[in-house]
Parts: sequence; structure tokens; C-alpha cells
Amino acid sequence: MLSVEMIPALTDKTAAGTRAWWDAMLELGIYIHPEDDPADQINATTGQRELDDAACAKVTSIYENMFSNIGEAEACAIGVEAWYTYQGYTWDTSKDEWVRQH
Repeated sequence: MLSVEMIPALTDKTAAGTRAWWDAMLELGIYIHPEDDPADQINATTGQRELDDAACAKVTSIYENMFSNIGEAEACAIGVEAWYTYQGYTWDTSKDEWVRQH
């Protein structure tokens, strides 16, 4: 279970800082959609929660900061881009979709 100290801070409240935060969370093995309750994140191996209560509160607060600084739609779009990139996809402008790199 991740504690509050393990959750990276959102130190740069720009789009670039938001991307850095999403990337850091993915490196921890965590991707929580902002519409989901962080407390509902379960480790597939252990069946236990991924985040303690304080970590959940920190993630929720970071989302609120992102939304107030760059807007909810942009923060979510950046998160989706980070997730696809982390999974090995790139944006193909000619197809207007994410495609898996080989």
C-alpha cells in the first residue's frame, strides 16, 4: 500500500508539470482516473487497497489543483496521453488515433 509520502507532489502547476505528475504515478504502477475514488484502487496481486487514506486525500487534492490550474478536460487529456505513452502507444495523426509501437 502506498503512503502519502510516496505520492509525488504536483510542484509545477502547468501542463508540463501535470504530465510529469502522471508519469511519476505511472512509474509507481498507479493510474487513477479522476472520476474514480482513489480508495477503490485495488492491487491485483494482493487484493488490498493501493493507497492509504492520506494518500487518497493527497491524490484528490492534486486533481483539484490540476483542474483549477489548467482545467479538468486538459488535465484528463494529459493523463490519457501519459497512460497511452506508458503502454507503448503513439498518436498517429494520419489515422487520428493511438497506435501501438512495434
